[in-house]
Amino acid sequence: MVGGRCMKQGVKKGALGLAVCAGIVGSLLWLIGPRFLLRATAQDAYVKINAPGVSSPEKDSEGNVHEYYVHTLTAVFKDKTTKTLTVGSANRGRPLRTGAYLLLKVNSRNDVESFEEVLRKDIPSDIADMLDKQPNTITS
Repeated sequence: MVGGRCMKQGVKKGALGLAVCAGIVGSLLWLIGPRFLLRATAQDAYVKINAPGVSSPEKDSEGNVHEYYVHTLTAVFKDKTTKTLTVGSANRGRPLRTGAYLLLKVNSRNDVESFEEVLRKDIPSDIADMLDKQPNTITS
């Protein structure tokens, strides 16, 4: 009977360890999951910068003020639908280059996750033509 009792205690410890591991993994998924899923389902969209952005001063953690440029643009998705999106310049102190084409990664909440400058020839021609025909910068 002694062997049976040890076996039951081993099973209980194993089950407890498994439950603790499952709890930790579940907590991590609960905390990180939504952000990861938003990024994993991001769609590509294109914009063309036709005007300088609107300057918006921003303080850093040390209290220094930096200029941050915000661009409100009409983005064209690969299915040729359009949405108005806001892009902040990653380079503090200067706006995005006028005339630049950007590839945006847009999540399901219509937040711009990231962007990079691309050449016109790297954009599908029908989308590039749409970008060239519209006044792309929206003024508020």
